[in-house]
Amino acid sequence: MSSNELVSQLDQNTFVITAQENEKQILEKAIYDYNNNSNFRSTYFNESSTLINFKIEDIDRLALNAQSNLNNIIQINNIVRYYVNKNDILGKVYEAIETNVNSDWTLSYPNYSEDEKDIYKEVDNLIKDFNEKIGLSKLITESIPMTYLEGNYAIYLRKDADKQRYQVDYYPLGICEVADYEVASEPYVLINIKELESRLRKIYKKNKNNKPLFYKDMDEEIKDTYPSEVYEAYSNKETYAKLDIEKSGLIRINNLKRKYGLSPIFRALKSSIRLENIELSDDKNTLVRGKKIIFQKLIKELVTQGNLPNITWSSAQAKAHVDLMAALNSKGTSVFTGTPWTEKIEYIEPKLEQTNVQIKNQYRQEIMTSVGIAYLSSADKGYGSSKISIEELMKMINKIGEQLESILVKWYKGILIDNGIDPKYCPKIKVIDSEKLSVELSMNLARMLNTEMNASLTTTYKVLGLDVKTEAKLRQQEKEMGYEDIFAPRQTAYTNNGSSDNDVGRPSDSDDVDKQDYDTDYNKNVGR
Repeated sequence: MSSNELVSQLDQNTFVITAQENEKQILEKAIYDYNNNSNFRSTYFNESSTLINFKIEDIDRLALNAQSNLNNIIQINNIVRYYVNKNDILGKVYEAIETNVNSDWTLSYPNYSEDEKDIYKEVDNLIKDFNEKIGLSKLITESIPMTYLEGNYAIYLRKDADKQRYQVDYYPLGICEVADYEVASEPYVLINIKELESRLRKIYKKNKNNKPLFYKDMDEEIKDTYPSEVYEAYSNKETYAKLDIEKSGLIRINNLKRKYGLSPIFRALKSSIRLENIELSDDKNTLVRGKKIIFQKLIKELVTQGNLPNITWSSAQAKAHVDLMAALNSKGTSVFTGTPWTEKIEYIEPKLEQTNVQIKNQYRQEIMTSVGIAYLSSADKGYGSSKISIEELMKMINKIGEQLESILVKWYKGILIDNGIDPKYCPKIKVIDSEKLSVELSMNLARMLNTEMNASLTTTYKVLGLDVKTEAKLRQQEKEMGYEDIFAPRQTAYTNNGSSDNDVGRPSDSDDVDKQDYDTDYNKNVGR
C-alpha cells in the first residue's frame, strides 16, 4: 500500500484502513485478485514411507497401458485406497460390498449310480472338511471386496495332505507379480524375493528370556509361512520364485486381456478430485469472507485543494485513523464523531459465492455412475428421496465370485487326487449370487417360470441358486428315511380339498330345498 494509507489490525479478523477515495478501487481489486489466486492442491500418498506427489493430470498418465504396468497398478491402488478412506461415496460403496457380499455357497454333484454312492459320500465329507479348514465363508467375504478395490487378488493354497492341514494365503502386488505365461488362460504367479525380504525386514520380538515370540529370523519365518518353492528361491538367492500353478490362484477384473486387473473405482477418481478441489476452494473462500475490513473514506479536497487551514493533509489523515481506532478499541458502548474531512466509514467484504450445489451433485452422480450405481428415475435426483439401482455393481461382484469358484474347483480336484479319488467325482461350487439377497425378486421369478411359463425344474431351481440334481438326491434320501410321512402336512384349510370328508361343510343330505338350490348354483358359478 502507498504512504497515503494507514492500516491497523483491530483483532485477528478485522483490519482498519484509512485511505483517500482514489485508492479504494485499487484496494478492492487487490482483494479480488487475492481471492481468485488459490491454486488447486496436490495430494501426497504414503506407502513404504515414500511420499507420492499426485495431481489430477496424473490420472491420464496412469491410465495409459495400466494393465501391463505393475508400477502403475500399485500407484493406482494406493490412490484408490486413499480415496476410499476419505471420500464418503467411495467409502460407502466399499463398505456396502464388504458387509453385503453373500458368503453362502452350494455344492452340486453329477448323477451317480448306486455303486458310486459311497464314493460321493466320501468326496462330500472331504470337500466340506476342506471348506471348513480354509474358512471358505471368510475367504469369499474378503476376496470379493478386495478384488473390487484393487483389481487383483492373488492367493495360494498351502497344504499338508498327510495331516489334512490347509491354509490359504493372500499375496499383495509388489510381493507377487504376474508372469508372461499362462496355462489354460490361468497365469503363473511369481514372488519377488527382494521385495519379500524388504517387506519382512524388521526387529524380531523376544521375551525377557531372550527367546523369540514367533520367529528368531527371516529365514525361519519364510520357511514356516511361505511355500517351499519360495523358501528354496530365497535360500538360493534367486530373484523370483515361481508358484505352483495347481495351488495358486489369481482373481482379476478389468484386465482387458492383459496381465493385471484394474479397480473400477479408478474411473471415479477424476470426479472425486474435482469435487474435493471445489470443496477446498469453498472452504478457503469461507475463511476469506470471515475477514472484516473497515474502510474510512476521506474527502477529496485534502488533495485537490491542498492543506486545510491549520492542518496538513497527512496530519488530517492520521487523526482520522487514530480517532477511529480509539473508538473501535474502547470497551462497552462508544460514541464516535468523525473529523470534518471524513466522508464515510464502511465495511468491505469479499463478493464471493459458494459453488452451486448442482455442480457438486453432478460430480457426485458421476462418481456413483463410475462404480455401477445409477438412478432409476432421471427426473428425481435428490439424494434424500431418489431410488438407485446397483444392478451393474452386483454383476461385477458376481463376476469376481465366478473366478473364485474356478480356483476352488481346481483345489478340490487336488484334494481328491491326494486321497486317491478320481477327479471326475469333483463337485462344482456355486457362490450364491449377490442378487439372491433380494429374496422377493427371486421367488417371484421362480414362481412365474414354474406356474406361468411351465419351465423345467432345472431352470426354476437355477433361478434360486440351487442345483436340481442335488435337490433330487436330497429328496430321494428324505423319502428313504421316511421324512415325507414324518413331515406330512397337517389337515388345514390349505391342505384339505374336502373331497373325502363329508362331515365338513353343510350336510349333503339336507332336506332344505332352498339351501340345496343355493349350494348347487354357488358350486356351478362361483366355487368351482
